[in-house]
Amino acid sequence: MAARLWPSWAASPSGAFPVYRPRGSATDASVTSALSTGYRGWSPAPPPAVLAPSPQFAGKPSPLGDEARAIYLTGYTAGQPAALRYLIELIDSTALNALVVNIKDEQGKATYDTQVPAFREAGAISIQMHDMPEFLTLTRAYGIYTIARMVTFEDSTMTYYNPDLAVRRKDGSVWRDAAGNAWLDPFLPEAWDYVLSLAEEAAGLGFDEIQFDYVRFPTDGDVRNAVFSQPDGPDCVNRVRAITEFLNYARGRLAPYGTKTSADVFGIICSTSVDTALGQVLEDVPGAVDSMSPMIYPSHYGPRHFGLDEPDAQPYETIRGALSDALRRLGPEGKAKLRPWLQDFTMYHTYGPEQVLDQIRATHELGVKGWMLWNPSNRYTTAALYAYTVDLDAYLSSGQ
Repeated sequence: MAARLWPSWAASPSGAFPVYRPRGSATDASVTSALSTGYRGWSPAPPPAVLAPSPQFAGKPSPLGDEARAIYLTGYTAGQPAALRYLIELIDSTALNALVVNIKDEQGKATYDTQVPAFREAGAISIQMHDMPEFLTLTRAYGIYTIARMVTFEDSTMTYYNPDLAVRRKDGSVWRDAAGNAWLDPFLPEAWDYVLSLAEEAAGLGFDEIQFDYVRFPTDGDVRNAVFSQPDGPDCVNRVRAITEFLNYARGRLAPYGTKTSADVFGIICSTSVDTALGQVLEDVPGAVDSMSPMIYPSHYGPRHFGLDEPDAQPYETIRGALSDALRRLGPEGKAKLRPWLQDFTMYHTYGPEQVLDQIRATHELGVKGWMLWNPSNRYTTAALYAYTVDLDAYLSSGQ
């Protein structure tokens, strides 16, 4: 079959995108060699048995079905030709089949040239992806499921342009969190409509799914001095209602486009229902979205979680612990909507192929359908993805 041509805007003039490498690795080949003795005793062998559903593999159904197996991209990465080529080729040659792409960043700015009047009036645009329609045409050609990530209520741009939509301080000024970021008031319908105007445009452009991140109340900084347009209510019941109603409202607004919705939630809500200040309650979210993605990064759990001295040093046990807690509470219907974020970055302990594979294996063993890998710099452990791909049956049976 003839090779597919890259459009001119995506052609890399020179160089290559550097891939993620654990400390001490000199070349990508050395990363792959880290698995030369096998993952948990299994020796991988080519040729690949599971491949992303791109045209040259049409008619060959994946044994993993239609579950999403994704990596995350910033708008900047998606807008770099060399980076985009490298990552699309990675998806095309592994069991990955989806991309999560920033369309509204942590400052509240659209990452492409949106035509939404409210965003243009507020100056809420930082063009990082220069041709969104062509980007989506390219991903469709490769059979890639596209997820538009929106930072929902953390927003320092619209709150500057229109402080009436912001969380305020007791003295009336705009409240800011520990990092200096302002927030839209999650109680305000006007804030909902503002965010969803961009979501609707993205759905109309052809994204398969809209993912709402930071769909919560702020939790860090001087939260005792934060003033909202409504009271919290006993046990923060009004906060919980606001987040759930927003997600239901969003799903209704996007339904005419045939676009799915999802929500990123704190990993800790899988294991506790005591702290409702977030506005996120595990049992309430699945009914309002198509997928719920707890951020269960092992590095984010402290000592003694799940009975572990260092959760970050035991990724398999940590992921099993977090997901087991969630599954006990959700039941079969909720289980079908779980699609966790997994860790492909190093914080306290070096993460390489085995640590990434351990997390993925835990999701499979518990019957959780799909997962997404997070690395803020978008450098992914390619050896883990190729090892996972070359012989799925052997991989799934390893360590059991």
